Amino acid sequence: MSSISEIYRGYRDALRESQARYEELYLARAKAAREFYRAWFYNLIITYPERWQNRVYTDRIRRSAEVFFGRREVDFCAIDGSCFKDPFTDFMVFFGASYGVKGRLSLTGSPPRLKYERWSMDQDVSMVAYVPIPLAHISDAVGGRPKDQFLVSEEDKVNLANIHTKIMQLAEVYLAYHVASASAMEYPRLIMMDHSLSSIFSSVERGLETIGLIGYQLGQRRLSKRDVVVALSRPYSRELGIPSAKHFSLRRRLIAELTWNKGRPVDLSEFSRREKVDLAEVRRAAEALAGVGRSAVSPPVAALEAPDRLSVAAGFDPELAWYDVLRLFEDICYRLFLKKDQSALIYTVRDDDGERRRWMSPDDLDFLIAVGMRGLIERCWEKRILLVGIAKDSATRFFSRHYLGVLRHVGVYPNVDVGPLPWTDRVFLEALAQSEPTVAAPWSTVEFDGVFMTLHLEEDPRTGRPEVRGMRGWVVLPPERLFLRSLAQFYLVRRSGVARMGHVIFVDRLAHPHFDGKAFGGVEVTARELGTIKPVVYLDSSADNQMQDLMMFFLDVLTRNLYPEVIGYPDPLHKADWGAKTLKRRARDLIRSSETAFRIRPISRLFRSMRDEAGR
Repeated sequence: MSSISEIYRGYRDALRESQARYEELYLARAKAAREFYRAWFYNLIITYPERWQNRVYTDRIRRSAEVFFGRREVDFCAIDGSCFKDPFTDFMVFFGASYGVKGRLSLTGSPPRLKYERWSMDQDVSMVAYVPIPLAHISDAVGGRPKDQFLVSEEDKVNLANIHTKIMQLAEVYLAYHVASASAMEYPRLIMMDHSLSSIFSSVERGLETIGLIGYQLGQRRLSKRDVVVALSRPYSRELGIPSAKHFSLRRRLIAELTWNKGRPVDLSEFSRREKVDLAEVRRAAEALAGVGRSAVSPPVAALEAPDRLSVAAGFDPELAWYDVLRLFEDICYRLFLKKDQSALIYTVRDDDGERRRWMSPDDLDFLIAVGMRGLIERCWEKRILLVGIAKDSATRFFSRHYLGVLRHVGVYPNVDVGPLPWTDRVFLEALAQSEPTVAAPWSTVEFDGVFMTLHLEEDPRTGRPEVRGMRGWVVLPPERLFLRSLAQFYLVRRSGVARMGHVIFVDRLAHPHFDGKAFGGVEVTARELGTIKPVVYLDSSADNQMQDLMMFFLDVLTRNLYPEVIGYPDPLHKADWGAKTLKRRARDLIRSSETAFRIRPISRLFRSMRDEAGR
């Protein structure tokens, strides 16, 4: 036998052995999942076929829709994006775009009627940006400085692929914000995005020191640090208690209190008693807002009239500061995506070498996305828009490990013996759907608070006992009571004992004060580094969660299973994906054809390519 044959045979044997081990592990964990489901976990699974067949139940859903949206014909918009980069000889071209599909769902008939509608010619359904950056300016795009000419840092090793994904994300958020801001007759009542909303919100959280846009011209003044602090303290909702008064967001809550009081000072002692927060900690947060202490905000957002009275700083209005920052987001995105003006991403900065023009860095784009997300959330609350994010694939265990672990630790869920479960939430639930005949599509888990993305159990090295913690112990993102997550499956058919099914997908919806404002307070999670967290909790399948029922009803109607490659996935999002990929395909051809203009300039061409083209 030849050496090459030996290599192939060895690889085949190794592959078979690994596959056998994987199957053995999967079967063992699937068995543990079945036992856990039959012992207790079935309480957290909601199956909808029987509910949909109940006329009283479906009439209730229609009434809920009419109460929430004010109508029985619900306009929807599905948004997806695409992006790529193309390196020239001396340029890197970044492309990012989003595309929207709209339609109308009528709840007057049985079954409900679905109709896709064309956008009018004067409406732009795509947000497209072409950003060609000279390689000589790439250091600006990744946050470099001229004085770093001879220093190698992590910024020099950055993979520039993330810049165009940021532009795409910004395009998607701006398109959602743009349609949500339309006139009363035109804005959709349901917006679907092909992203996890809580993941976007958390991933763009940035510290003040990384945002280069501070100093950007805002009308007659410049963007200041306190403008950024105020903008990142949003969104505000009294009914949901957002921002919360826990350690991580205490300063943000005090800014919200100042805004809600409309000029009247905040009594820190009364606030401490009402929110059950240590007064000394409240005073430290107030001092930082007043420009006192190591973490002081400068210029200050507030002023201390007395040790326990906090008022807005003289000559400053937090509400106007927020609208100024929101207008900055609108202006940059309008120029970039609608006017196709790449200079929207260039601004003037001042450093040790004087004034210079630079490109926005990924951190700057993250800040714009963060502002856009906050503006979108407040628009949806104001106009009663149901905002839903769908994620197709994920290797997370936020539900089976974080959520169940924390609620079992605080005594809300029983301490049921659980063997080793499958390695991700999706694999765990698909294993249940495969083996449990009582699970019928469409089905969903109960919704759990997005805060459990980072809120988890961790062993305390000093005591060896489990302790509730966040990232770095005290950071929890996204904020509690802002997003509600669940896992659902919309296609599952059993024939001759064999289950044919689509993937379990991840559903993320914005919590609404009108329906979810009463679903928190019954469960409290208290930890030394975190303070007290009050998440939204729907304990089991018997809980009254009208918004989840309404959302699942809409998603089930919109999932027609017409396309085998995305079976069990909402059709409008698949159509939006088609539109976004068509934009990408055409943009790639356009960008690559534009390279011809650079080939005719000898200064931009390589010596080797000029020699080879001579043909001698």
